[in-house]
Amino acid sequence: MGLVGGHWWLMRSGRNISDPRLVGSGGPRSFLSPLTNMHVPVGGCGSCWAHGAASVLADRANIQQGGQWPGAQLSVQHLIDCSGGGSCRGGGDEVAAYKYAAERGVPPETCSPYVAVDHPACTRLLHCYACWPHCRPVERYPRLTASEYGRIRGRLQMKAEIFARGPITCGMDSSKGVEAYRGGVYAEAKERPEVFHTVTVVGWGMQRPQQARQGQERRQQRHEEEDLEGGVEFWVVRNNWGEAWGERGFMRLVTSAYSPDGSSSSSSNGSGNGGGSSSSGGSGERYNLGIETDCSFAVPGRWVPASDLGF
Repeated sequence: MGLVGGHWWLMRSGRNISDPRLVGSGGPRSFLSPLTNMHVPVGGCGSCWAHGAASVLADRANIQQGGQWPGAQLSVQHLIDCSGGGSCRGGGDEVAAYKYAAERGVPPETCSPYVAVDHPACTRLLHCYACWPHCRPVERYPRLTASEYGRIRGRLQMKAEIFARGPITCGMDSSKGVEAYRGGVYAEAKERPEVFHTVTVVGWGMQRPQQARQGQERRQQRHEEEDLEGGVEFWVVRNNWGEAWGERGFMRLVTSAYSPDGSSSSSSNGSGNGGGSSSSGGSGERYNLGIETDCSFAVPGRWVPASDLGF
């Protein structure tokens, strides 16, 4: 579906961007960039790697600036045309897109909107253009750079990176069950998942067991903390198949802490609420379609005038 292997390189600063600006008076705020759909305006473009990279950079830029206007949204089409990280036909590697961002920056989505095709060459027009009355290159526009990037894997590294700096890209198996997914915490047994589809993991949560849900009101009246023991830990996954798929474009997928023989039963048909243990000794790596095996991240640098980067 558009992910091919790349090199393994990592630079971590350990920086934490926790900031009171990220929590408004009404509770936590979302800094996610808009959902995308790789299958429109035409199908057959294996661009999930570019969608993932553009989303992660934009999301993290929004977090860095505390949600200040204007929000970031980067050009997926430009990454396909000019990053050297891949193509529609052959797929690509999001880390190569991050490398390009570090070296050359990425323009906004409005500079080169997504058309889901491979252009024969990265011309001046494909960096940023306007078409009134005729299509011509735009000279003055910003590009978002990356200050560092790399690969991570495993539940703990994923959590640490998401908590510190925001969403990450991960590869996973886009099985028939995933295609049919409509909602709920999803688990699918697969010994050798084909990790060829890039998504973004934006967070994690806990599915409470039925007994805990039924007793929630009673516990709240007693001002007691809800017991999450026996719940199912899941990743919050944002796909690039549009808002009509899944839970309005998102999916809840079990983490490797999941255990299928726990107190609740799991669903693998794409529509149920999973169950099992939330202990760290789970066997969920066989049930989450390889999503913890190949993840990556980039840290946004700054918006730079294109002319300062030689464009």
